[in-house]
Amino acid sequence: MGCIVHEECIEELLEKGWVRDVFSKVKSKGKAILTHLDLSYVNNLYDERKKSNRGRPPDYSPEMKLRSILYCLASNVKKIRPMARKLRETLAWLICRFTKSSPSASTLSRFLFFLGGIIEEFFYHLSVFAAGLGIYSSVFLADTTSIEVSEDDPDGKWNYDATKQEWYYGYGLMVVVDWKTHLPSAALFTNGKHVGDKEIREGLKRMYRVTTPTLFIGDGEFDTKNTHQFLLDKGTLPVIRYNPRNSRKSVPFTFRVEEFVRERTQGKVHLNVKQLRQDYRKRIEAEHSISTMKSLGLEQPCTVGYNAVKTHTFLMLIYRLAIGIYRYIEQPDANLREVKIEL
Repeated sequence: MGCIVHEECIEELLEKGWVRDVFSKVKSKGKAILTHLDLSYVNNLYDERKKSNRGRPPDYSPEMKLRSILYCLASNVKKIRPMARKLRETLAWLICRFTKSSPSASTLSRFLFFLGGIIEEFFYHLSVFAAGLGIYSSVFLADTTSIEVSEDDPDGKWNYDATKQEWYYGYGLMVVVDWKTHLPSAALFTNGKHVGDKEIREGLKRMYRVTTPTLFIGDGEFDTKNTHQFLLDKGTLPVIRYNPRNSRKSVPFTFRVEEFVRERTQGKVHLNVKQLRQDYRKRIEAEHSISTMKSLGLEQPCTVGYNAVKTHTFLMLIYRLAIGIYRYIEQPDANLREVKIEL
């Protein structure tokens, strides 16, 4: 059973001690970020793509619907009808600022369909905002992960996960994260966990749209000559372990960048291999970052279809980044690797 809460009542309720206590408990789950986070950019994206101005104004702005969906994800609710039921709760009304009614399942479904077309651009906008705050460091890491789905998904396919040494059905994700904060800055949704030159290049282009790191660290999957050439041309030092599968003969170096620098300087410059090895140890933080996002529901899509699963995946990236932005604004010296929000 839903409740009707008018704007004046919301303001009065927020002054009451018991409501503040409820918000205190909510904060530990990250939902409180939704009362402070500016999501208005999604309104601009919606207006740009709106085909007609005819008809009555919508009951809920795109910003309100996005806030509603993020609220449900923060509550570990991922299916449309349970989302609609969740939004009838009083706490949802307070956080999402409903005034007459909460969005129906059909309203949420239509918005998610629209969101699929702009979700990557919105994530990019949020990443640029984070970069503008100075959240990111100059060291970025890249890794890939599997996104498993039901075999009922008509767009999914069987992929081999070399890390787990097993087959899985679904998709993949290449994600670039900041070493210091574990926050994502760029991502590419793919048909499988393994990425080739083309996918890597696209993922790197997305990274450079946000910021230019001085150091880029990745495992042997990113060890291609084209990747090294691209990064070096951008002024970024690639610290990527040599992958013997990418060469016909063994080579006398650990990192392919050693060879690139020697060739470019005609042997006059030699990199400090000890320092490269020390930097490469930071790569493990990419796995820790992905593990944190998994704990938020990154690999648990309750939907099928390429676009629907991609939308879910980027929503979780947005949610993770939003938590980091909120914590940074609240306390700039906070450990942004943590997802728990302290009072």
